[in-house]
Amino acid sequence: MVTRHTDSLKVGGALLAWALLGCGAEGAIPGGGGPLPEGACGRGLLVVASDYQSTNTSLVDPEGVVIQPSFLSSASADPGISAALSGDVVAPTDRVTAEAVLIDRFPAAVVTWVDVASGEVTAQLDVSTGFPSNPQDLLRIGDRGFVSRYETNPTPGTEPHDAGGDVLEIAFDPEPRVAGRIDLAPAMMDAPGFLPRAGKLLAVGGEAWVALLSAFAADFVTSAPSRLVTFEGTQMVDVHVLEGLHGCTTLARASEGSVAVGCSGDFGGSSTADPATAGVVWLERDGDGWREDARFDGAALGGAVGFGLAVGLTPSGAPRILATTLGETDELGDPVRLDRLLALDPSGAAPPEEVLASAPFQLGELRCLGPVASGRAASCGSCWAADAEAGVLHRLRLSEGEVEVEGSLVVDESIGLPPRYLGGL
Repeated sequence: MVTRHTDSLKVGGALLAWALLGCGAEGAIPGGGGPLPEGACGRGLLVVASDYQSTNTSLVDPEGVVIQPSFLSSASADPGISAALSGDVVAPTDRVTAEAVLIDRFPAAVVTWVDVASGEVTAQLDVSTGFPSNPQDLLRIGDRGFVSRYETNPTPGTEPHDAGGDVLEIAFDPEPRVAGRIDLAPAMMDAPGFLPRAGKLLAVGGEAWVALLSAFAADFVTSAPSRLVTFEGTQMVDVHVLEGLHGCTTLARASEGSVAVGCSGDFGGSSTADPATAGVVWLERDGDGWREDARFDGAALGGAVGFGLAVGLTPSGAPRILATTLGETDELGDPVRLDRLLALDPSGAAPPEEVLASAPFQLGELRCLGPVASGRAASCGSCWAADAEAGVLHRLRLSEGEVEVEGSLVVDESIGLPPRYLGGL
């Protein structure tokens, strides 16, 4: 059965103005979630709700119980906060095990660490280095961290590490600080005139990790093929060019040896992507690099890939890719095509399956709870989808034959901001 959420379908055409009618975060009463124990599937979800003017975050346990509807918000007055949350806040792609982490992207460029039990801010780090660097993700491996920065500084040279278009290395001793910079320009040597546009980061085993580069030009009108860059520690060891795919911004891990990448395609300065340059690709680790094992192009998916991508496991351990596709509106803001959430079988044994649909530009991030212990193949049984139009998280159940909506959860009933981004705890 396909679940559709199509009430109040008129939305603006600009992607960065999805829903500017939401309530602000005034009156939020932030607080900790208490001791959230580490279970077989982690500690739960960090939900980020936003109207792009203000932000509220919530904590949900692995069973879908709301532990704290307002964990930290734009209205929080914690003494540890030197920079209040803006309306452009996301959570890291990879699961964070010690504290909750929030990335305030543009123009703030601040990373915030929060104690889950108490809700107290323990640290904030400015990663702007003198310009609006637009940090996208944070990854921690052992005693160091990495922060991807989307923007390139047009006038560098006034502060250390201020060139941008890079990944910053973060040291924890014990407070976080910028310790170094990994220049991503070498990954773009075959595409002069295009910027790296660093986005998602994921660990792929040991000291290895990957960074996804969307490779747009400075004016965003044109793009080069996106690429997945592999590192060992701070050493770049492979650049895998995703030939034919543009605007790749979503990344999900099935295991240390396999990842899925989602690409919205080349918009060419218009509001509609070329479906021939959009799609989802399944990659398997091959030495230091990657081998493409499956591809679902934009035409087959029925549109450009959206902002949600996750990989879940069926009870037998078979992977299923969950991906959203972007809807479309006409010049009056009326829907021409809905956002859709699709289930994809990387083995090719089953065709794409539509799981649910919502208003254009309203389906947000996806998150599947995976087994924490390394090497376990059993599924944790559920995935989650943020739906800003309906104002809920949809809980998805993966079986051997299909993916179905098991229920929907209203995370916060007082502030009322729409949920958009999901982090793992």
